[in-house]
Amino acid sequence: MVARGQASPGILKTYATERQQIARDLIAFDQKFSKLFSGRPAKDVSDETGISLEEFRNVFHQGAVFAAGLSVDYGPNVLVVKEDEGKEGTVRCRPDLANKLKIGMRLPSHTIVNQSDALAIELQKLLPSDGRFRLIVFAGDISKPEIYSCFEKLGEYLPSKDSVVSLYTPENSPRDSVIEVLTVHSAKRTDIELQSLPEAFHPFDKSRGWDYWKVYADDESYHEGHGQIYQNFGIDRDEGCIVVVRPDGYVAAMVAVDDTQSLEAYFGRFMIKL
Repeated sequence: MVARGQASPGILKTYATERQQIARDLIAFDQKFSKLFSGRPAKDVSDETGISLEEFRNVFHQGAVFAAGLSVDYGPNVLVVKEDEGKEGTVRCRPDLANKLKIGMRLPSHTIVNQSDALAIELQKLLPSDGRFRLIVFAGDISKPEIYSCFEKLGEYLPSKDSVVSLYTPENSPRDSVIEVLTVHSAKRTDIELQSLPEAFHPFDKSRGWDYWKVYADDESYHEGHGQIYQNFGIDRDEGCIVVVRPDGYVAAMVAVDDTQSLEAYFGRFMIKL
């Protein structure tokens, strides 16, 4: 994004600040792990100098989690906002809106159901590391008028010339080429008609037609069960929230569904208006 002139060179500093500590942790883990293979196995539970099977198993599991990137926790920086910054024009981060998600860590995956064709899909399959930010709109139960009204207002904001999508998307580029908007609602899928939703959530492209892969439901699938993503993320099925996901799949911030000012404050920290 920096090379394309879309983001400030200042974000490059996060490469070192985020990864130096991870590198130190990896070196320390490798040293510990190698000692398990070279050490003497414990003879029995009273053998305190030997390596027990339980210790070996625990460290092996820790290594698998570490290698998968699931234990990495990036601290606050220009790309990661972990709490309300408390000033006008800053990010009003709301980690309480998804209290089982951890900002700065990789977004976990759960099954969701495509609104258009009812196919179950893992959330992570929608998040390839292709250089795009994602706004995952957990819109809540949009079958309820008061909740749909909030969702509709967001749908009016996103196509406007001053929205974060419009400000940072190059002219003549697809609307989702820099910031992709995905929706996961908590209503019963069959109660919602895709074409009745604001176009911002299922945009039309002259060459590609309608986009049927942007809106999903946290609902029972026909063959894959219920992913319970709202429950697993700790999101209220009525209130919802917006989760900002970095291009590398890590959670960057969480804001209320109607808090577009915080979205502008977040991206305004490092993105360059085009």
